[in-house]
Amino acid sequence: MSDQEHKPAPGPQPGPVERIAAAGRRSAALRRQLDDALDDLAHARRRAAVELAHARRYGHADLARELLPLRDAIEAAATVPTRDAAALREGLELACRQLVAALARYAPDKAVQGGRRA
Repeated sequence: MSDQEHKPAPGPQPGPVERIAAAGRRSAALRRQLDDALDDLAHARRRAAVELAHARRYGHADLARELLPLRDAIEAAATVPTRDAAALREGLELACRQLVAALARYAPDKAVQGGRRA
């Protein structure tokens, strides 16, 4: 660094009172920025809490809708009078595949693999 970089700027230098006033203004501006950031954070937390409550309450609705056809198929199979065990087994296997497919779409850890718990 050269000597010119350390020389004070030409003109009158601010006195201690002016420097304290300038520091107070900078401090007030930083405090306003901090308050704004804290307000933004509080708003984000409230919004996240509302979204989490909504997800907990309604997050399973899609899975329930996905399982309705399975319920309908099982009810229909239960009302059909048949003595054909092969047809009954085929219907149950189809219902099981529907269940596995529905659970696979909603199980994040893929806990259901091929109709069995992993």
